[in-house]
Amino acid sequence: MKLINLLKKTNFKSCVVIFLIIFSSFSTTLSYKSKEVENKLEAIKSGENKLSALENEHGKTVTEVEAEVEAEKKKKKKVNKKTRTVSKLLSTESTLLQKKNFTSLQNSTFVDMNMTYVKENLAEWKNKNRRWDYKMFDKQLEDIFKTMHIGKEYKTIYDDRAYMEIFLNAFYNCDKDQDNVLNYKEFLACMKSDSYLAIVSPPPKIYAARANYTDSNYFYHKVFEVLDTHETGFVNFHAYMELRLMIFSWKKCSVAAPFIEETSWECAIETISGYKSTPRSILRSTFYMCLELANAQGVRNIDFISYLMFASSSRLFGRINGKMDHDITKNEFNLVLDENMLPARYNQQIVNTFFDLTHDLNKKSSGIDFQTFVYYDFALRVFNLPNSTRHWALDESEFVQVLNKPLFPSSVMEEIKLIPSTNFTKVSNFYVISIF
Repeated sequence: MKLINLLKKTNFKSCVVIFLIIFSSFSTTLSYKSKEVENKLEAIKSGENKLSALENEHGKTVTEVEAEVEAEKKKKKKVNKKTRTVSKLLSTESTLLQKKNFTSLQNSTFVDMNMTYVKENLAEWKNKNRRWDYKMFDKQLEDIFKTMHIGKEYKTIYDDRAYMEIFLNAFYNCDKDQDNVLNYKEFLACMKSDSYLAIVSPPPKIYAARANYTDSNYFYHKVFEVLDTHETGFVNFHAYMELRLMIFSWKKCSVAAPFIEETSWECAIETISGYKSTPRSILRSTFYMCLELANAQGVRNIDFISYLMFASSSRLFGRINGKMDHDITKNEFNLVLDENMLPARYNQQIVNTFFDLTHDLNKKSSGIDFQTFVYYDFALRVFNLPNSTRHWALDESEFVQVLNKPLFPSSVMEEIKLIPSTNFTKVSNFYVISIF
């Protein structure tokens, strides 16, 4: 209607122009549709020609070819269904296999190597390995997973293969009774048979701070005692890896001699602790302090037993120090205590005593720095008696045993001898760590 009204208002010439425009657009549309129809007809003819060619070649009709295509589709569908069923059965069998073979970390890793996966994160790995068969705590399992990969948040099959070849096979070769831990007899044999652990050995007399350090029985038993942080009477895989790390730092920063000097000490402590921001002056003063505590002032070198204890303290400091600054707070200490990351010689009272001894009203910060922690941890190690009457406390006879320990610092003993001989034990029959 609008177009008719428009024509009424315009002249004849304008009407002719408008009709020409409409006719040209209509003819263009018709030509486009005709070409489209021609293309479809040609496609149909080419398809018929191909089908006829197939019929001439194979002697089959179009109906027969279509029937074969449908049969092939049904066959593929049936194969896919069977594959899904088989994969489901395999996954069920692998689950049963995991339950059966996850009795050791070696078997668990071997199962992972035979399972097809791209990558595995910590949560997935811990979910499969949450079992007391490995004799490891939750945080120890996390440490083990971190050693399985470098610079990533997940591990792959290649990590499993390398880890089994380098570490797991070596540990389980020493575990003769296959209980996932090493008792002292197995550990002693492992220290001599394992090519990596055999790097360390008792030092000669000229380099030993004390004569008993040269005795192989004392040497290996002391190493075993330092590694048995929870006083269980065995060494688990986590402790074995800690020893490997200690030996690695010892070997990396020195020539793996029976002793380590000051410059090598600085390198080794930074390697073992994972704490890279310690000033060199503090490392140097800590080295001299450790010389005094180890009764090695005359030798001026630190033997492996002393290094093992001080390096363990350094690593423990780095583990507690979550914010990676120059001191640890009481909240950080309590956190790792709650997570069972501290050795058995620690409890809440010991932690409180540490901060009571270091408390200073003139300082804003009440944290414990690196050197102070190494000193107090060594003192607590000497103070601790696994078979004491009351844990974390000593009676009179047990206190005398502590004073007679070979590890007891001679400088502290000289100061104790200067104490007046007044009998202070009438008030209390127990001594506390604050004596240090």
